[in-house]
This record gives sequence, C-alpha cells and structure tokens, in this order.
Amino acid sequence: MHQCISINTGIPKDYVFDRMAFSSALVKTTSSVSRFLSKLSLEGDVQADTKHHGGLEKAALLYSFEHYRYWEERLSRKLPYGSFGETFTTVGLTEETVSIGDIYRIGEAIVQVSQPRRPCYKFGYIYGEKEMPIWIEQTGKTGIYVRVLQEGVVVPSGEIELLEKGAERFTVDFINRLLVHDKQNLDAMEEALQLGALSPNIKRVFKKQLASEFENHEARYFGH
Repeated sequence: MHQCISINTGIPKDYVFDRMAFSSALVKTTSSVSRFLSKLSLEGDVQADTKHHGGLEKAALLYSFEHYRYWEERLSRKLPYGSFGETFTTVGLTEETVSIGDIYRIGEAIVQVSQPRRPCYKFGYIYGEKEMPIWIEQTGKTGIYVRVLQEGVVVPSGEIELLEKGAERFTVDFINRLLVHDKQNLDAMEEALQLGALSPNIKRVFKKQLASEFENHEARYFGH
C-alpha cells in the first residue's frame, strides 16, 4: 500500500554561508491540517526560487520515508519530515518503483509523475555538507516531482492510490541514471524523448546531451 504520512509546507528563509547569501524554503514543516493542492503548489507552501522550483511540471515533490534512515545515519542526526523539501512524505513510493507518467490520487487531487528532482547547491550549505547535492544524485534518492491533473484537498495522512501505470521501464531511478551515471546511453535518451509525460526540462537535458554527442562524433569523423 502507498501512503502519505505527512504533508509539508515552508516559507522562504534567508541564509548566509561563507559570505554567500540566499533565500530558500527547502526545509519544510509538517502541516496538521488539510490543504488545497493547486496546479502550481500546495496551499501555504511558498517557493523562494520560482525559476528552478515549482511550476506546472514540479507542482509537488514526493519523498520516500524509506530514505530517511539512510540520511539520518549518513548525517548523524535526526531528520523531521519535510527535511528534503518534499510536499508529501510517502511510504511505498521509491524512485525504483515509480515510473514517469504514473498517475496517483492523493486525497481529492490527482497527480502525474513528471521527473526526478535535481538537487541544488543549497542542500550543501543548509546541511553543512557541501557534497550533499552530489550524494543525493549519486544515490538516486532524489525525490519525485509530479504535475497536478486534478486540483483538490489533501489531508495530512492517508492512502495514495495508483490510478494508472505510466512507462514502466522508465522509472524515476532509470531517468536519474541517464542524467548522472549513464550519459552515453543515447538510445534510451531518444526513447525517453518520446514520453509525453516526461517534463520538458528533462527533455532539454537529453536533447543537449544528444546534440553534444553528435557534434563530438562529427568532429572525430571529419578530423576537426
């Protein structure tokens, strides 16, 4: 069974590290009340950087409860729900089992998996481990972004129902591996570009990689 065990919201806070100043709502807190999930975000959840976070393709972030023990051991600290910037802390939904295009019902809302989260540098400063964004990418414990197909009220805890399975081969973990570990798997990238549910943001990354490989091939072939 898939479950939501916490809905989380945050507002931007100002940070200063090594003379670097930035605003972030990465660390969220558990909400004890039901909230409305719109096409753009969860009620009460404010994005500090709307260029890279939020929006139609990244309206909400799911993060697995199963990952918490790993990070608590690695960081040697207790981590409350919402520590990874997730809108929903979930049970039974991991990057290895969730596929691009999967459609779920969460409360009254219906969401569709669009892409993995790509961790930003702010994780490193906030958690005092500058390599943390790399750790997140390398482990594949990134979190799962969804778009909202049907707006509605979500409750602090409850069942998450799978309504429709997406592109089963293209799990979030598989997309993560193409982005990080398997950048030469051009055939898989070409296939991924045909997925209607995959976010334009990730498609742009794959198109850039494919173009780069084509240019490198031409340079080698023609001796440039």
